[in-house]
Amino acid sequence: MEHYLKKLENTIHKRWNQKALCDFEGEAFTYADLATSIEQFRIFLSDAGITKRNKIAICARNSARWALTFWDINVNGCVAVPLLAEFHPNSVTTLTQHSDSVMLFTEADIWQKLNPERIPAIKAAVNIKDGSLLWHRDEKVANAWKNREKSFARLHPNGLQPEQVSYATDNMDKLAIINYTSGTTGNPKGVMLTYGAISDTDEFSNSHFPNQPGETIVSMLPMAHMYGLAIEFIHPNVDGVTVYYLGKTPSPTRLLKAMREVRPYMVVTVPLVMEKIYASSIQPTLVKMQRLFAVPYAKKLIYKIIRRKILSAFGGKVRCFIMGGAPLKPEVEQCFCEMRCWDGSGGRISYRARVESPCMRSESTLKTRKTWPARFRPVDRTSPWAITRTPRPMRYRSPTTGGSAQATWARWTARETSSSGAVSNP
Repeated sequence: MEHYLKKLENTIHKRWNQKALCDFEGEAFTYADLATSIEQFRIFLSDAGITKRNKIAICARNSARWALTFWDINVNGCVAVPLLAEFHPNSVTTLTQHSDSVMLFTEADIWQKLNPERIPAIKAAVNIKDGSLLWHRDEKVANAWKNREKSFARLHPNGLQPEQVSYATDNMDKLAIINYTSGTTGNPKGVMLTYGAISDTDEFSNSHFPNQPGETIVSMLPMAHMYGLAIEFIHPNVDGVTVYYLGKTPSPTRLLKAMREVRPYMVVTVPLVMEKIYASSIQPTLVKMQRLFAVPYAKKLIYKIIRRKILSAFGGKVRCFIMGGAPLKPEVEQCFCEMRCWDGSGGRISYRARVESPCMRSESTLKTRKTWPARFRPVDRTSPWAITRTPRPMRYRSPTTGGSAQATWARWTARETSSSGAVSNP
């Protein structure tokens, strides 16, 4: 299994001047900018006395700078703690403290609602939008942050060169991310994910929905959830795919405009979005054409026309639609099943891959645990369209507060099903 940071390193070497992270109709960062930011952050950590394995939280709305900050933290060996920007201020305060984060990257309006006295572990808070210091408790950290660009210039008077980029890959078993759930059914739960877990997710993604360097994708899911973080960002970006961010929840008009202009190779979304498209565009057409279904081959032709219009609305280059995070209505699922046909280039459009919690490979666990609840048992592994990766339960306990997030099972499921729910091969 190849380390995802090794893939990122190779991509930076080969695609130095290609756009890596962009805000739709906003600022853009190349892989050269990404490498420079990571190196500046490494220098800052050294000057500030912040060592590897320290936790750093991110609580902000989706943007290219959010992704840039994540790479700064993750590549340099610190533990990223992404938090939903929609969390209540009390939750942000509690989780930042519970995770033992020493820094918080956020936005000014979010920071104004927080009380730093309730987060004694953090040494500084930074505005993710412009890099300005919002607040600090530690002068050494504040000075190191303010002088990071000058320190970088002293060490790299001619700028950073591609051949100087090298990232550590001997950390597969080290903690990379603490991902807190949204807390829909109770208190948010902290899931501990290693570099190996993320590498395994990337390997799985490449085997089921591969990409090509130079392609594009539009990110619309919250980056604080592993669904969006892993599938819309890490997996494509390490392979040379340019990721475009829409920022706050976009209107349907802005979303479709971005799709037409960016022309993504894959659309990663939640069922609600596609259900709205079905209700507003597809279903009315099917009702009007219902009488023609009795004509031989008419039904197939109608679905082919609908499929072509959908793909065109999403830019015309989509090879795969991924819907996850919630149940998909049976009638919508059946419609997408009907539209699964060979495209003109000979490739198959995959209508659905259901993605749930963060994944972590544990084949030995699959073989030894016989008493799991039914919902955690693997589905039929004989089919390439029925793959489940189920890890051991993981608990994050704060060494500072002694508090403990509830243990949670992290599960990844990617499968195609028939309308009856049975696993089926394409």
